[in-house]
Amino acid sequence: MDSLGFNSLGFNRLIISLRNLYYLFKDSPARRADFTRITGCPIFPKKICAVRWLENIARAIEIVEPVTKYLSQLKHTDSKLKASLKTSMKGPFTKCKLAFVRSLPLQCETFLTNFQSEKVCVPYLYAELCQLLGGIIKKFFKPEKVVEGSALLKLYLNSKDSLLEAKNIDIGFGAKK
Repeated sequence: MDSLGFNSLGFNRLIISLRNLYYLFKDSPARRADFTRITGCPIFPKKICAVRWLENIARAIEIVEPVTKYLSQLKHTDSKLKASLKTSMKGPFTKCKLAFVRSLPLQCETFLTNFQSEKVCVPYLYAELCQLLGGIIKKFFKPEKVVEGSALLKLYLNSKDSLLEAKNIDIGFGAKK
């Protein structure tokens, strides 16, 4: 999670928020009861761990609105945890960021499922990988700059004239809702 791209986009704060979300309700039955009473939501965040962060994001998408409602009802935000969560959850694009972060791995899921088998899949690997990378690149690059095959390796990622404008980037179905 400490890669340069992840941190440069500010998504490291998203992971910190997910962790804070879990610790807000961990070992606190009174807080859980208050949350359920105030919001009517019986769902709580999952524990953060490296192998299931995608499930954590899916759960967070479900409970963003109830948590925001709960945090707005709190009289005392005396802890750093609550204050940090209140700040991160009040952003209008919190749910969109979560949905976008979830959409990219979901795009890879079919590929991973197909190639985690005992069948001989190597003959199909090149075509499927080109299709996967091409699909991801089309989200961010102008159509005339998108190339196929081994030319993908020569694609210059920092060229502003190759990138789509922010309003034209495909952020995924879940983020658009």
